[in-house]
Amino acid sequence: MVKRGLSLTLNILLILGMLVSLFLVYEHFSPSVSKFCTFGNSFDCGIINKSPYANLDGISYLLTIDFNLPIPLIDISGINLFFDAITSNAFLGFLTLLFLFLLRTKFKNKKLLWIKPDKNEKWVTRLLIFGIIYGFYLFLIQHFILKTYCIFCIALDIIILISLIISIKMKNEKKSKSKLGIVIVTILAIALVYIFLIKGNKKENYSQNPIDNFAKCLTEKGTIMYGTFWCPHCARIKKRFGESFNYINYIECDPRGENEQSDLCISKSIDKYDTWEFADGTRIVSEPTFEQLSEKTGCSIPK
Repeated sequence: MVKRGLSLTLNILLILGMLVSLFLVYEHFSPSVSKFCTFGNSFDCGIINKSPYANLDGISYLLTIDFNLPIPLIDISGINLFFDAITSNAFLGFLTLLFLFLLRTKFKNKKLLWIKPDKNEKWVTRLLIFGIIYGFYLFLIQHFILKTYCIFCIALDIIILISLIISIKMKNEKKSKSKLGIVIVTILAIALVYIFLIKGNKKENYSQNPIDNFAKCLTEKGTIMYGTFWCPHCARIKKRFGESFNYINYIECDPRGENEQSDLCISKSIDKYDTWEFADGTRIVSEPTFEQLSEKTGCSIPK
């Protein structure tokens, strides 16, 4: 009876996970930025789901662009809409959860691809473990690179974590007691890391007034920042300026973004984000420091 209840709960969680994944697919492909799950500066699904890391080849972007490793940049998702779809993390997540659901329902007593019925539960557990690992990798991207979080992505992580606990609990009690204890401890550790990182994601310790004056001075000196709402470098710049970023002359280059000026970006041949253009026509690409901006404009560095 207990096992039947756990099985039903697991199926419901898989369905719920599929619904969340479908919403994230919508966010990924929507022509404009949704405000549905945007809460202040800390939670923004649009930035997460339209960033380069929203696809499998985001791993290549991380290694080549962020870590500056001398390897070719793989951009399969940029070929066309079809390749964008089949490499989308949200769509692949939906397919994985659907696969698990089918293993536990329609193909419970049948062979599905190479998986025999007696191996179904093992594969469910393995794929859920992989989902946790990959989800944690994406969470670290949100924290350290994009500097904002997707609340629905975190909700999906929680669904997968609970599903894994139930999956292990449903196995033979004698074999699974020790494993369950290890998994629960691991999950609690991951949960603590999540909470610690989110709470620790604070702004740099600058007094806001000097940054206001610095941002205003940059604009007065003819400085323009070109970027996109999903650009990880732009996200870090915005976090560094905080509320003072409102004084920066910012040009949105993605046609899906708010107040976009993509035609201007094209006419200026802007193809890297963020790009800062100064009054003398010179440019700096990718996260200039306050010191660099001060040197180019003569504006006083905030203390």
